[in-house]
Amino acid sequence: MQHHSKSGRVVRIASVLAAGVVFGAAASGQTALLHLKGTSAGEMYGAIAEEVSAGFVFAPNYELVVGVPEDDTNGVDAGRVDVRSATNGTLLYSLYGANAGDRFGARVTQADLNGDGRIDYLLVGADQRGTGSPGYLALFDPLTGFQLATVPGTVPGSEFGASMAVVRDLDGDAVNDYVVGAPNEDVGLLVGAGVVHVISGVNNLEIATLDGVSAGGHFGWNVLTLGDVDGDSIPDFAVAAPSEGGMGTLTAYSETSPPVQLWQATGVNALEDFGEAVLSVSDFDGDSIADLLVGAPALLNPSLPGRVALISGATGGQITDVSGPANADRFGVAIQIGDANGDGVADVYVGAPGVNGPGTDRGAMVVETLAAPGVFSFLGVIVGDVDGDALGSTLALLPISPRPILGDYVAVGVPGHDEPGLPDCGLTIVYATTSSPAAVQGYGTGWPGTNGIPNLVSSAIPAFETSINLTIDNSAGAPTVALLLAGFAQASIPTRAQGTILVSPPWVLIALALPVGQLVMPSIVPTDVRYCGLKVDLQVLEQDFGASRNISFTPALELTLGG
Repeated sequence: MQHHSKSGRVVRIASVLAAGVVFGAAASGQTALLHLKGTSAGEMYGAIAEEVSAGFVFAPNYELVVGVPEDDTNGVDAGRVDVRSATNGTLLYSLYGANAGDRFGARVTQADLNGDGRIDYLLVGADQRGTGSPGYLALFDPLTGFQLATVPGTVPGSEFGASMAVVRDLDGDAVNDYVVGAPNEDVGLLVGAGVVHVISGVNNLEIATLDGVSAGGHFGWNVLTLGDVDGDSIPDFAVAAPSEGGMGTLTAYSETSPPVQLWQATGVNALEDFGEAVLSVSDFDGDSIADLLVGAPALLNPSLPGRVALISGATGGQITDVSGPANADRFGVAIQIGDANGDGVADVYVGAPGVNGPGTDRGAMVVETLAAPGVFSFLGVIVGDVDGDALGSTLALLPISPRPILGDYVAVGVPGHDEPGLPDCGLTIVYATTSSPAAVQGYGTGWPGTNGIPNLVSSAIPAFETSINLTIDNSAGAPTVALLLAGFAQASIPTRAQGTILVSPPWVLIALALPVGQLVMPSIVPTDVRYCGLKVDLQVLEQDFGASRNISFTPALELTLGG
């Protein structure tokens, strides 16, 4: 196995993890913006998550879909899916498995079947693992949650619905089709070899199947769309079998009917689960074909740290790889790619839920810069706060636009999180990968009234998911009226009343009645990641007949919204 920067790099990451440090000096910091918590003990909220951009391309609704296959609402492990606003965390609707053991929400993804750029379906897998039932796939309207269709598996115990992806039209009906993994399905005498079912996007009937070739290989654990590998101008697809051959494989197929194998990549270490996570990325090796990141987290081999390999989309050959810092880290269980610090160079987010940090199994999201033609370099890390958190078990990049930050929004699963009385209820945290802390700053000079210059203060920083109190002094010593000026920039505008207006127009004007002493205004901080870094400037002008021109002015207050 290739390993860039070798031992010096491992020591540096290990020391960072042991100290519990969040992001290294090379990064610009990170900020936790939203905390989406499970509501029941043992549901491990955040173990499964996916980003969905529903609606029209020019006006998308950004949604974060959280699968909760251990939900017990309709029976033990019947399962649930929560569809939330990705920008503010609001729960839009929930979907539920019908029966105990369905494990509805074991996998979630999105589908554009007619190729118009609009997401047509939310696909939810219910693998029914451990029940002996075959599993099923349910299709929903992503905006309303209305169920459109159900595609049942046919082989008992096959775990049909464990994975799914949209592929181009394979049966010539001008509608995209999709592939569904059944990784525990038998192939003849090969128990648990796994099968991938190709399903028509028109009538949800099976078009073809692809079979695994190794008993216990779990072919179909992951499926994904690739770039155009074979030069026919049609994107191809790949199927992962993380236990095949004892190391794991990833096999590329042409999007033809029937599909034809194009290449196969194989793991390099025994029991490393090569293909547990797979992500199509841009071209790094210069052949104009999109490449892939493949996670090999070694879930059942604690003698390995886990690794992520960058492989060629054209041949499946390994370009480079990077390993976790310590054995049993499960490095590579989840992968996303973005630009953490806004420097224009790709950064890879890697989930490593086995990282100990300063405790045990706190978990981590490790960030590695990936530069062409394939050089990994450590950028930073977020480590779980509490033993057993397993932070990094799942990652979802949220392509929210417009965004006020230079970096990314990343949803990170923390399925081992506990709340009082709710062990392992789980948590999903949405981070901004560049520093976006809330702040309060006073500025400018007020103008006195009867009892001097009135003050305007905030009880706390305006962090998302919190409330603050704004306190306004009454300078008149008697009940009076006032005007609150709110804007989005500082100013210094002289007035005939001798005080200075410190907030730039246009203003939002709010009339106030001030009691004797102080007015305390409770205010809920508007929570929306698109407001990250937004500055709100405030000043109050009070009627005070003891002031030189009957008006006193507070100094101004600038509130910066953030985490």
